[in-house]
Amino acid sequence: MSNLIYREYQGQTFTFREDGYFNMTKAAATFGKEAKEFLRLPSTIQYMEAMENVGFSHLYEIKRGRNGGTWGHPKLAVFFARWLDPKFAVFCDAVIDDILNKKAELNITKPEQSMTMQVPQSFPEALRLAAELAEQAAKLEAENKEMSDELNLVTLDEYRALTHRYFDRSYTMRLAFMAKKLLEEVGITVESQHRVYMTKEGPVDTEVKVYPRHILEQAEQKLSA
Repeated sequence: MSNLIYREYQGQTFTFREDGYFNMTKAAATFGKEAKEFLRLPSTIQYMEAMENVGFSHLYEIKRGRNGGTWGHPKLAVFFARWLDPKFAVFCDAVIDDILNKKAELNITKPEQSMTMQVPQSFPEALRLAAELAEQAAKLEAENKEMSDELNLVTLDEYRALTHRYFDRSYTMRLAFMAKKLLEEVGITVESQHRVYMTKEGPVDTEVKVYPRHILEQAEQKLSA
């Protein structure tokens, strides 16, 4: 993880990295949304495909543990911030510009200052530190499970976006058929989940089929065999 940079906007703290990447997960929660909603939008998928076509890659990263979450590339971060709030997007654009032009101060986390390196000086202090570490571990475990669940069941469009690839209609249909077949072989039916997509007329709530990501990976191996 790169060094972190914190900036406040309307009383809330937002986290950036020294390479300009932005913590989308925490920002989305501040606005009552989820980063995965944004990544599922057709407009987002189209935008990322367009960016990849002109040479950009690794448009977002999913990190676990401390300071974990979905981190967006500087180009994607502003597009994402505009989805949250136009005024907030202007703020993010200015911060990222400062970071990339080396005008922002870094907040460097030193390992020797971390809680795990603290040496208790008394038994009560040791108990307190143990409790704090246990609380941290439980929190990290919950965050890891949440991110794991977030990535487990995906639509075909989401899988395509996660793998940064393009599927034509024929391949998409064959992939769906093979994934369904693999699930049926272990006695599982294809699930459906609600998704919200933005259109010119506004948000549309629809039900779409979702597949375990590892099943889609197995299906691709079968198709390429």
